Amino acid sequence: MKRAGLLILLLILACGVSGFLIGCAIGGGGGGNNAADDDATDDDSIDDDSTDDDVSYCDSLTEEEKNLFRVIFCAGASNSYTDDFEPLPATLDEVDEWYHGKIGAMAMVKLAECVDYEPQFWIYWYDEVRKVRKDTAISLAVDSFFHYLDDNPDPWLFRLRVSNYLDVLFGGMNDGVRFFGANIPKLMMYGYDGDREEILQIIYDEMSKRPNAVMIDLNYYLEKLLQGKVYYNGEQLSFLQIMKDERHFNEFGHQVVADLFILTINSTWPNLQIPTWGQIEILD
Repeated sequence: MKRAGLLILLLILACGVSGFLIGCAIGGGGGGNNAADDDATDDDSIDDDSTDDDVSYCDSLTEEEKNLFRVIFCAGASNSYTDDFEPLPATLDEVDEWYHGKIGAMAMVKLAECVDYEPQFWIYWYDEVRKVRKDTAISLAVDSFFHYLDDNPDPWLFRLRVSNYLDVLFGGMNDGVRFFGANIPKLMMYGYDGDREEILQIIYDEMSKRPNAVMIDLNYYLEKLLQGKVYYNGEQLSFLQIMKDERHFNEFGHQVVADLFILTINSTWPNLQIPTWGQIEILD
C-alpha cells in the first residue's frame, strides 16, 4: 500500500514538473519568459512588415538604380584619393574613412535587400582618368580639377585640361553613366593669380556640356559655411571642424561631403533616396 502511494506521489510530481516546463515554453508560468516571447513574436511581425516594405521599395527601382554602386570609379586628387587601396578594387571596409566609402555604406544600407553584390571601388589619381573601367556604374570625384591649377595656368589651358579629363572619362565608360564631380572652392585655389570666378565658370561650362556630368557646387557650400550659415544635425558647422589642414578634409569632412553627394544622387534618382549620415541645413 505504501509502495502504491509512493508511485502515485512520484507520478503527480512528474506531471507537475512537465506541466511547468511546458507552461514556460508556451508562456504559462514565468511572466518574464512570456514577455520575451511576445517581444520576439512582435519583432517577427515587424520584420515581416519591414520585408514587405523592402520588397516594395526594391520593386520600385530600375535595374540601373539597383546596380549603381556595383562598380564605382574615381579619378580625383588629394581630397578624394589615397594610395592605400592597392591592389584594386578596394572594398567598402577599406574606404570607409573616405567620402566614396561613406556614400557606398549608406547606399548599401538602402540597397542591401535589393542586391547581392559588394561595391567595388576603383580609385586613381586625377591624371589617371584613362584607367576608367567600361563596367563603371557611377563615377565620383570631389576634386577632379584641383591640381590643374597648380602651375597657375592661363584660363584657356585650364579649360583644355578640364575638357580632356571629362572627354577621357566619358569616352571610357558605357553610354549613360553619370559622373558626379565637385567644383573647386575659391578659398582652396591657392597660388592661382587669375580670376577665380572665371575658373568656376569654366568648370560649370564644361560640366554643363555633358548631359551625364552632374556638378556639386562645393564652393557654394564652403562659402556659406564660412558665413556661419551651415548647420549639421542642428549644430552650426565651422570650417575647422571639417578640415585636416587648409586644403584637405578630415574624416568628418568626408562625411559631410559624402552627404552633399548623396543629396545630389537622390535628386537625380528620386526613387533611390539613400539616407544621409546627418542633416544638412543651409540658411539664406
